[in-house]
Amino acid sequence: MATAPCFGGEDSAITYKSWKEQIDDRFEFDDWLYPIERHKMAYVFGRTEGDAWEYLQPRYTRDAGNTEPYTSVKEMFATLDSVYVNPHKKADARAKYNGLRIEAGETF
Repeated sequence: MATAPCFGGEDSAITYKSWKEQIDDRFEFDDWLYPIERHKMAYVFGRTEGDAWEYLQPRYTRDAGNTEPYTSVKEMFATLDSVYVNPHKKADARAKYNGLRIEAGETF
């Protein structure tokens, strides 16, 4: 399977959702390449850049000052999910839809 593209945040060429799916696919189809969790963590960290990298780096580093290092990819995704996943997506879409109006003189 091809290497997943790098994800760097809101300005990336790929959406977070698509990037995460490609990472999950890579782990599923090439599981022999990532026999331990640390290998998966290194892959995820290596496929981030920019803002996404900045969010992960403080807990990914092996510096002595890191008192709460990541222990799994799940934790890394939770950090990125908290930034790039809108928990109110459905409600926001409904509100936007309900706000659609055709003004007088506009054609459909």
